[in-house]
Amino acid sequence: MRLATNQERFYLQNRRYGGTADLPALGFAAALSEKGAYAITVPTANADTFTATATVTAGGSFDQSTDSECQTFSITAQGVRTATPDPNQRCW
Repeated sequence: MRLATNQERFYLQNRRYGGTADLPALGFAAALSEKGAYAITVPTANADTFTATATVTAGGSFDQSTDSECQTFSITAQGVRTATPDPNQRCW
């Protein structure tokens, strides 16, 4: 959610959404979540939209890699949130 908020700030200054290379400007210098449990990428970003993805990674302040239900989270500029595999629809 922090990344989505920072994307809107980035958009106001740059007239486009930030991609993976812009993660430091979006507040994610190491391309990791705040506690280091998720690796962050922004594979889709342009003047109209973005899709950001957080994928569980071992290490960090806490290890989420054993959470078999919530391995990957995504959010778009339109606020569409998905998670995989999310069999019980409870990750977000």
